[in-house]
Amino acid sequence: MNVLMISLDSTLVTDKEKAIEDTQDRHILYGKYLSQLFIVVRSGKSVKARKLSDKVTVYPAASGSFFFVWDAYRISSRICRQNKIDVITTQDPLLTGVVGYLIRKKFKIPLNVQLHGNYLNNDVWLKQSKLNYLLNMVGNYIVKKADSIRVVAQRIGQRLASKLNIPAEKFITLPVPTNVAKFINYQQDENLKEKIAKFENVVLFVGRLSKEKNVEALLVAAKKVLPTYPRTSFLIVGDGPMREDLQKLAGRLEIGQNASFEGSVSYNNVPGYYHSCDILVLPSKHEGWGRVAIEGLACGKPVIVSDACGVAELVLERECGFTFPQDSPGILADRIMYLLENPKIREKMGVRGREYVKETMDIEKNAPKFAELYRRTVELVEKKCHSG
Repeated sequence: MNVLMISLDSTLVTDKEKAIEDTQDRHILYGKYLSQLFIVVRSGKSVKARKLSDKVTVYPAASGSFFFVWDAYRISSRICRQNKIDVITTQDPLLTGVVGYLIRKKFKIPLNVQLHGNYLNNDVWLKQSKLNYLLNMVGNYIVKKADSIRVVAQRIGQRLASKLNIPAEKFITLPVPTNVAKFINYQQDENLKEKIAKFENVVLFVGRLSKEKNVEALLVAAKKVLPTYPRTSFLIVGDGPMREDLQKLAGRLEIGQNASFEGSVSYNNVPGYYHSCDILVLPSKHEGWGRVAIEGLACGKPVIVSDACGVAELVLERECGFTFPQDSPGILADRIMYLLENPKIREKMGVRGREYVKETMDIEKNAPKFAELYRRTVELVEKKCHSG
């Protein structure tokens, strides 16, 4: 099966040594189960097409929103003329979705649209920008026109199926897989261990410092935790537009001695932070899945995630942590203190979580499911044609 993918992930055209995640390795593995995987990706630089493997080729397109749509459409059209493409898959129903829809319309190829977040028709996301109201209309239209929709959490599919009156069979749940072994087998970083030695407990956040990640809720919770557990470190790993505001908030809350902003950390070094913490917190206002929670669980750590995260389904089902309402830092603080109070419960949750993700989330076990996703897309189109 030949698949054309439209993506926004520029790390696919970055030198592998400089890539901050394992994106290239994941797509090479996906390609093993296909005949060919052609990826058109938005790139901020003028770079040449490159082969990641004998089955995976990446084509860079212009980076500006309008120019990307046009350039990606032009490149994708050429790929479709030169190769028999069986399925188109797009990273989202917005910019890449528009490109996929136009290519589907021109070449009559089945279209799979992927939803890595729960932003569509989400009030929190809509209020972040007036432009999001327009993007939301585009996204709803593209999702309704898609032949299948891959969601990373079941609740996303259920909500959209009801909201947009889309047949439930079009939604296929497939979380983002993780190189679980990378996190399980990592040795603790001695320099980091020395840095946090003066603290008894470590609460960790890993992610982009942006509005939707809701890190301010964690800082407000920290203010409530510290009077009872003064020797607790709140490690904030990541960078982004909210960093300065969050540092100022930590100052106003007078928790600066306990809140450490680590900045951007190499993906290869992130496992050291997981292994050094006692609890991982993901307080997002909207989060399709929340892969950092899976990575933390792989390291044997309990997680506390907001109810806006798709991974909350796993946390509740497997009892490997807690959820909390994303607008309730007080409840988050109570959850943190409970786990700090009960180290044996923390350990049991971590063990359960690690075993579960080891069995169900590992990339080697899940990579073949992407080929199944594309085959299912073709089957849905054939079924529609026969019934019509």
